[in-house]
Amino acid sequence: MAIPFPAQGHINPMMHFCFKLARDHGFVVTFVVTQYHHPLLVRNLAPVFLEQGLDIRIVEIPDKRGTGTTTGASSILELGHSFFSLLPEFEELFQSLVIAHSTSDPITHPPPSLIVYDFYFPFLLELGTKFSLPCIAFYAGSAGALASIMAVNQGHRSGNNPPFPTSSFLAHTSHRSKHFVCYVVQ
Repeated sequence: MAIPFPAQGHINPMMHFCFKLARDHGFVVTFVVTQYHHPLLVRNLAPVFLEQGLDIRIVEIPDKRGTGTTTGASSILELGHSFFSLLPEFEELFQSLVIAHSTSDPITHPPPSLIVYDFYFPFLLELGTKFSLPCIAFYAGSAGALASIMAVNQGHRSGNNPPFPTSSFLAHTSHRSKHFVCYVVQ
């Protein structure tokens, strides 16, 4: 199961990663996006997946903004905060996938075995823990940006407050180095 942050700069790299997993290694991928992004991805990518024989399923989750779009957010932080409340919906979706897979042919519909979540959704580690699944944080930005975020976060944990205000959205992270996988697209 792959869960990107609902922004194009996060969805595209994670989709590319999942595409390579499905094409090069035969993985079955369930790609979770908001109601706003779902029809766009289905319309543009489903024919490509079908043509290439890839098993990538695009499923939607409500964005809890009431409009079904992400364009109404006044800031990216507001959008991020709105997704922290979605853990019950992610659990419900995940449980439905587990049940659906358990009643189907395990070869054509294997149960979820891994959660690849966007770096900005650390609360999804709870979901992996609940279902005893490994979780991998996927970071779509540059290595320099990641190093900066991790340095600020390390300073925050050690009691050194950064010289600028940090959002609880960015400061709230339970990432540990064991959750990171280095991946370079060639």
